[in-house]
Amino acid sequence: MKDKTTLTFAALTAMTPADLYAAATDHVRVSDAVGKAKDKFTDALKPFAKIVAALKRRYTGLREKHEIALDIPFKKFFKDNVKGDLPARAEALAALFNSLVLTFDGNGKPLLAEENFDAAAVDWLEKANAIVKAAQKQRGDDWKGCDDVLDTLNALSKPGDAAKTRPAATTPWPSRPNWPPIT
Repeated sequence: MKDKTTLTFAALTAMTPADLYAAATDHVRVSDAVGKAKDKFTDALKPFAKIVAALKRRYTGLREKHEIALDIPFKKFFKDNVKGDLPARAEALAALFNSLVLTFDGNGKPLLAEENFDAAAVDWLEKANAIVKAAQKQRGDDWKGCDDVLDTLNALSKPGDAAKTRPAATTPWPSRPNWPPIT
């Protein structure tokens, strides 16, 4: 991709085959590099999300002990200490980890075992995050008992069954006549 000008289709078809192949090869190399970088980032996302969750716990502890100012947001704390910005996908998966693995049910057990979090595909976890976030927004403290969250927990607890347990929904909250109205 030495030439930064955009060639017209007519100019491209007028090129010699060798030049046209060379132009295509340059684009393929860039595409391959982007694909490899994306795969590497995705592979590191779950461990990174757990690191972010641990940092968030440390941040909360420091705030509660008044060792840092209460008006410092987590993203600034992260940037100041890690020397870089917090990727949104890592932050979202960290929030899911906190919500499912570090939150306990009525029996004192995590809603989702850490092993199940580790075994789940990143795209499943990202979809689960959207469902859990919507439940938390819609239901407040009652989010853990929502059918959608329970279906999600069931799917994540049995990797491989997620597609059968909860197919992609077009709306995150189907109407449930027995639910009290949300105020």
